Amino acid sequence: GTGAHIVGAGPTKVGYTFAGWTTNADGTGTTYQPNASLTPSTNVSLFAKWTAASRTVTYALDGGTSTATTTQLTGKVVGNTITLPASNTMSKTGYSFAGWNTLANGTGSDYVGGQNFLMTDSNMTMYAKWTSNPYTLTYNANLGSGTPTAETRNAGSTANLSSTVPTRTGYTFNGWNTLQNGSGTSYNSSASYTMPTTNSTLYAQWTANSNAVAY
Repeated sequence: GTGAHIVGAGPTKVGYTFAGWTTNADGTGTTYQPNASLTPSTNVSLFAKWTAASRTVTYALDGGTSTATTTQLTGKVVGNTITLPASNTMSKTGYSFAGWNTLANGTGSDYVGGQNFLMTDSNMTMYAKWTSNPYTLTYNANLGSGTPTAETRNAGSTANLSSTVPTRTGYTFNGWNTLQNGSGTSYNSSASYTMPTTNSTLYAQWTANSNAVAY
């Protein structure tokens, strides 16, 4: 009917901001804000008008790389379908890709590579998860005997070296080295050792004993 009317307060919609009431469903009509005065000459239907809240998706690769696009996605709104980078696009030296997670510590929601998910009403970060690959740590007695048993260790793991010490007649064991000639990195017996992202060998180092000769 005719006469002055007060337009009602705005409704709510997850992921959107109420932008007023409009006389056309597609939002192209006359717009009225909540509590505005409206004096129609005929019956009028008012349609809620919405402005989408723009959100972002950020990929955190944790030292890995991807052949897929992993730049930040912008302008996403709640309900948009996001496709995660596929597993075969992900790589990290010494590690195998183990999927995506919504939390950096891996305790959030898990997703596999290439999976779709629906955008929420908030910015999101998807964290790449990695499982360290096992490698072999070999000990070389380097002319000595009593070589410690080879070990299987995960890349990046840290643990003490074998407590087994090789022997060599006329020499004193002087620790381990990453190079046979002793010019690499040195480690004492049972020292802490961080496994590299490859198979590795440690070589025993020797100091010749000094013996006196009596006449």
